[in-house]
Amino acid sequence: MENCCNQRHNREAYAFVLLLFLTVFVRLALIAFYPKINRDSLVFMKIAKNVAEGQSNVFGVNSVQPLFPMMIGGLNWIGIPLDAAGYFIDIICSVILAACSYFIVLELFKNRTAGLLFMSFCAFHPIFIEINTEILRDSLYLAVFSLFVLFEIRFVLRRKYSDILLLGCICGISPWIRNEGVELLVYSIILFFSLLVYNYFNQDNGFKGKKHIVHVCLYIMGLFLASGSIYKLSAQFGFDWYRQFSHVQALILKAKTCLI
Repeated sequence: MENCCNQRHNREAYAFVLLLFLTVFVRLALIAFYPKINRDSLVFMKIAKNVAEGQSNVFGVNSVQPLFPMMIGGLNWIGIPLDAAGYFIDIICSVILAACSYFIVLELFKNRTAGLLFMSFCAFHPIFIEINTEILRDSLYLAVFSLFVLFEIRFVLRRKYSDILLLGCICGISPWIRNEGVELLVYSIILFFSLLVYNYFNQDNGFKGKKHIVHVCLYIMGLFLASGSIYKLSAQFGFDWYRQFSHVQALILKAKTCLI
């Protein structure tokens, strides 16, 4: 009986790895034979090129959230072509989306087969494939959103402070990708305080005492220290994150020169 269970778990693990491989393979094949770069992709690549060259964002200080172009620009700065850097980020995000879809179902239903089915849906649905094969921030935001859903569920079911911190950090970086990322901050705060009220009236000891206060503080710290509110506030004062990135590049080059 135990051997049968182990064999089944092994098959499911192999299926999980195979689906991850197929997720990457399908997207690489589409990129190789039908590469698609639209007008928005060109805008991000232009910004990334300026970032890699140590310039500011030519489209305006805060007209485009900086995380996605900076990631492409950072990869281009170390020698990866702009389009290859964009596609590389897309592929990594597709893997995150597929893996998160599996673990979300596993957390909710404790059923590996159902998790693999949902993972297949996210891996091979035409809309997800299209999103993951264009150089757009949608791919990155979708990956972050899937992580948000996963850790939100883990927090509700397990109530571990590590999940609280991760959830706070995920919520924090989302507004650096898209304006809609602010919604994740709002959703998480509403859910968190809804749980507090629910557990208070149901006399749940899991949310009482000093430990609970520490968890609340950690969660708020995760939200606002790693948070897009920093980006939003700085944007109001015209702070240029792209220019700051160029300063970091200059410091790295100076450090490398000193070491040589």
